[in-house]
Amino acid sequence: MIVIVSLLQKKSKSSRLFAFTISILSILLLNNIIFFGSFKTDNIRITDFVIPEPVLLLGPLIYFYCNSLLEENFRMRKSGYWHFLPGIFDLFSPIYSLIVLATSSDQTNHYKFLNTYDDYIVIPQFISLTFYLVITWQYLLNNKPLADSKTFKWARDFVFGVSIVNIIWFPFLLLYISEYQGLLLNWIYFHPIFYAISSFFYFLSYRILKDGLSFRPNLITKDELDNVLEKIQAVIVKDKIYRNPELTLKQLSTETNISAKILSFIFKHYYKKGFNQYINQFRIQEAFLKLENDSSKKFSIEGIALDVGFSSRSTFYRSFRQVTGKSPNEILKGYD
Repeated sequence: MIVIVSLLQKKSKSSRLFAFTISILSILLLNNIIFFGSFKTDNIRITDFVIPEPVLLLGPLIYFYCNSLLEENFRMRKSGYWHFLPGIFDLFSPIYSLIVLATSSDQTNHYKFLNTYDDYIVIPQFISLTFYLVITWQYLLNNKPLADSKTFKWARDFVFGVSIVNIIWFPFLLLYISEYQGLLLNWIYFHPIFYAISSFFYFLSYRILKDGLSFRPNLITKDELDNVLEKIQAVIVKDKIYRNPELTLKQLSTETNISAKILSFIFKHYYKKGFNQYINQFRIQEAFLKLENDSSKKFSIEGIALDVGFSSRSTFYRSFRQVTGKSPNEILKGYD
């Protein structure tokens, strides 16, 4: 509870969505303890239905939570709130049971009705959670190239944990609506989801203690990425700006009209290279072609290095070997 309150106090949308998600999982855990404690004592009461099981809210929360982790300017659009509308079906049992408690002295038939309702509401609950887990996995995989590694690993592991809970839920779901429900519940003390969610909480606690909850979202969306990459390629490949030995990230930013912050982000998280390493690969590619075509040795190696943008002989030789696995001299000797 302390963790949930502290998360809700934070201003970030991701912290609040995470807190709501953990709250729902905690409610499900509490429901298991109360209901199956009553089941074991043959003392099931209509009051056991007062606490809601908001599973229909869980899927959308997980999906939007991952969106908020990876998108810097994430905000909930009005259309996004429609995803939570089915949650009203999770509130039917507690509202109905409160009405019965307030207006009826004979609760037997009402209990049977609520018990049947809860037996079958689990089907759309399971379908909903499975659907949102699928689209969340798709979202994560589509945004992986741009994601900060720490942020992506947390989101991936979080969704993986909920997916495991869902998988464990599935076989019990089939028995839950069958005549064998009682046999299974007598065999184990709690619903299998209790063990799964408890283990998931321990896993989350370990990850939070190990890595904290400080994450960095993507600076651009996947849709914006193609346009940015096209601009970078146009300036570097077509205009051959890499031939400038004094080229800097700031100059590239000016040429492409893309902020240096976003360029740096793309080099690190998309290309997985630093700016100089990325630029040098184009210089080496051109130098390699010049050496291959210079069978008459018209140009010196140093001259080619300067021509493609290197200002230092040692940097050229080192970069050339890193990219090609050979030295410039070995390339020339191959044509002797």
